[in-house]
Amino acid sequence: MRIERVDYSPRKEVYHPGEVVNVAIRFAEPFVGQCEIGFVPQDRPAGEDFRRSTCARSSDKLYEGQLYLRDGQVGRCALLVRLAPVKGAPQTVRAGEQIFEVRPLRP
Repeated sequence: MRIERVDYSPRKEVYHPGEVVNVAIRFAEPFVGQCEIGFVPQDRPAGEDFRRSTCARSSDKLYEGQLYLRDGQVGRCALLVRLAPVKGAPQTVRAGEQIFEVRPLRP
């Protein structure tokens, strides 16, 4: 279950609540199971529960999904991935070292 690459769009320096981020996760080897993604505060441990969106399986090595940014995700966030293979125990991993800056909109 090794993640080879994570692509996302749009690529911005700062995101705002209400925006949608498209995420594509590519695996080094075929993966069959459930893949869920979510933004969490950067300093939060990977083992804790977090709000997730389920990704669609496009192929054995590619899962794609969307993340809707919410007001509770303001600050510096990391992308976590929860992988639940058909055979094996689920695990939560950090998807790369990218940090996402989420700031509220000001009138």
